[in-house]
Parts: sequence; C-alpha cells; structure tokens
Amino acid sequence: MDKTTKKTIPLKKIAYSLFTIIPAIPFMMVIFTPLIINHEYANGVVSGKYAWFLGSLFLADIILLFSGISKTKTINVSNTDLLFFTFFIIVAIIMYNKTGFDTKSILLISLFNLYFSFRIFLSQYKWSEFVLILALLLTALIESIWGLSQLYNLSPSQHNIFSITGSFFNPGPYAGYLAIISPILFYYILHDYQITNRKPKKRLIPFYIRLSISLLTFISILLILPAAMSRASWIAFSISCSFAGGVFLLHKYRHADIINKVRKKRIQIIIITLVCIIAAGIGMYHLKKDSADGRTLIWKISLQTIIQHPWGVGLGNFAGTYDDEQAAYFASGKGTEQEKYVAGSPEYAFNEYLQVCIELGIILFLVFMAIII
Repeated sequence: MDKTTKKTIPLKKIAYSLFTIIPAIPFMMVIFTPLIINHEYANGVVSGKYAWFLGSLFLADIILLFSGISKTKTINVSNTDLLFFTFFIIVAIIMYNKTGFDTKSILLISLFNLYFSFRIFLSQYKWSEFVLILALLLTALIESIWGLSQLYNLSPSQHNIFSITGSFFNPGPYAGYLAIISPILFYYILHDYQITNRKPKKRLIPFYIRLSISLLTFISILLILPAAMSRASWIAFSISCSFAGGVFLLHKYRHADIINKVRKKRIQIIIITLVCIIAAGIGMYHLKKDSADGRTLIWKISLQTIIQHPWGVGLGNFAGTYDDEQAAYFASGKGTEQEKYVAGSPEYAFNEYLQVCIELGIILFLVFMAIII
C-alpha cells in the first residue's frame, strides 16, 4: 500500500465514539433546562422548565443505574461532598417537621440528586466534562441571541412589560443567567487562545470549537447585558470576569512576579479601583433610584429578621415572616417617607445569602457558605 494513502477511521471506532456520547445526553438535557418553554402548562415559562428538569434528571438517574452495574470505578469523597450531604440532611429534617412538600422542597431534593448525579457521572466518564461544558456555553449563546432578537422585535418577549427576557419570565433571571456563565466564557477565551495560538493541528480542533463558541457568546452577552437593565448582573459580570482573568494569570505566570508587580503599584491600583467602584455605584443607584431604595429596604428588614429568628423560619416561609417584620418596623415609627413609598410585599429577599440565612438559620447558612468556599 502507498505510504501516502490516508488511513481511514474504522467504523467500529466511530460507532464506539457515538455510543460513549449516549450516556451524556440526559445530563445535556438537564443543562438545557433554562431554554425550555411549554405553553401547554399554566405559566409554561416556569412550569415547563420544572417538568423538563425533573424528567431529564430521572433519565440521568437511569443512566447512572446502568453505568453503576457496568462500571466499577471508585469515587473519591471530597470535603465538599460531606458538607453538601450534611446540609441536605439537616434541611430534610427541617422539611420533615412540616406537613407536606411544596415546590421549593421538591426542588431542593432534586438539586441534591442533581449534584451527586453529576458528581458520579463525571467520575465514571472523564471525557464528558468537555461535552457538558460545551453544552453549558451553547445555552448562553442561544439565550444571548434570543435576547438580541427580542431587542430588535424579531421574536416575542415572555413578559408584557419587559421587551428582553430570553426564555425567562423577566429580565432579572435572564441577565443573571448570562452573568454567571460569563466568567466561564472569559476563562476559556484566555485559556483556549493560549493553546490554539500556534501551528494548527487536528488534535486542537476541540479547542478551536470551544474558543469560537466562547468568543461569539461573550460578544453577544456584552451586546445584550446592558439592555437588560439589571444592575446586579452588571456587578456579577464585572467581578466574576475579573476573578476569572486573575485565576488565569496566576496559572500562566509565577505567583511571585505578579505579587511583586502589584506591590509596586498597589497605591495606584487601590485608588483607581475605589474611584471606579464609587462612580459605578453612584451611577447605578441613580439609574433606578426607587428600585435601589426598595432593595435596600428589603435587605434592611431581612437583617432584622435574622436577628429575630436566628434558627430560621423554615423553607418557603420568607414572605410571611418578612411582611410581619416590615409591619412591625413601620409601626415603630422608624420608617422614612421614602421607605414607605417603596415598601412592598416581596416573595424573595433578592439576595440568596440573606434568604438562606432567614429560612434555614445562621448555622445552616455557615454550612452553605463553607460549601461555596
């Protein structure tokens, strides 16, 4: 045979490669949950996502059941696993003392299942990490294009008041979803560019694909995020992307070199940072002043609620407890005229940390923070 003849890939190898992707499909379906809208359900923007999520998670559990029978790989239990398990057990005991299960309780149980399902699956199929991350990046790309099409009236919004919602009910969670994926995109832009910035090779094709998707998605998010008018997402985007860039630099360069450079210019860096933070804070406050005052009041009452209920008020009981605390606050005569003007009856604290602390108590909040750290 001529040496220049290209080797063909055996059909058996192609079939095996396709077969190995099948177990990842239910997990990809779980990742695609934010994109789902089903108008056959009441409030299909929300309930459609719940139904899809639970169904996909059920399929993922079946895949894990069969893979557990066919594979014998051991799983290393981490400190995070132990903390997460402890957190769930205590919360389950709290839920057990209540009569029945509400949507929030079912969702929490499902998230516990989700965490360990992904944990087990990724330990059994190491290659799947790349595929699942790519699926996550694709959801952000679809959402950003969806939002841009709504901005230019090419597709309908999911809300009568707001023009940009993506597949969500309002711009808040939509912008928040894009913001939390942005640092992942930013990191892979830096990481994959460093790898692909050399002579093209076939083995680098996956990195070219991920870099292209990351770059296109990041640019799309930069275009749509300001139009969503979500200050929280702007803050999250700025801080998280700065952190991702810092992590990349620490991996690329020696720690000592970076520390020495920072020390030499620490005064300039501190001054510039403070000026930027103050200017941005003032600008965002005056952008939607009443909304900012409303959030400030919610957080103020929430902190008082934590003091009054250090052991928590129970999962899903934030709204009722908050209303009582707010009524007591205004009855005491402490409320200002602006606070009375912006006061409402919120279902959420608009701050996950405060809400976890109010509903589950200070001790569980510390466990929750330990998981994140």
